[in-house]
Amino acid sequence: KLRRRRSFARRRRRADLRGIRRCQATPVMTAVNSHCLPCLRRTGLLPEHLPHQRALCPLHPFHAAERPVAAPVEGNEAACPNCYCFACDAPVSACRHWRGGEPRVPAHCNAHAGSAEWRTQRSNAKRQRTRAARAARDPLGLG
Repeated sequence: KLRRRRSFARRRRRADLRGIRRCQATPVMTAVNSHCLPCLRRTGLLPEHLPHQRALCPLHPFHAAERPVAAPVEGNEAACPNCYCFACDAPVSACRHWRGGEPRVPAHCNAHAGSAEWRTQRSNAKRQRTRAARAARDPLGLG
């Protein structure tokens, strides 16, 4: 039995390594699904074609605010079609609070990973989505 387990573990490791290849542009191992930037450029797929947080958008400059504020800061509301809201983890077009407007709800266009307050708000939103999904699957809570 022990020999069979080792053999299985070895086969499993080999199978896992098949999905990894060496990138020609960099000496770093990269997964097949995640390519390095030179490889993406060679295939014609640029960073602005991939989904990304608004703060990391290569087309529109982002101006980080120290704290969450109610109004957009210096043009942060501009977004490309592939931008995602950091707080909601949804496309910008689906974010209800992108430009702010509601009292006590900061404008999500100013959200970025460098702020502890935004990270907390993001984790709370994710927790709420998880609870809502569980409630939809099991409305009586019987588990």
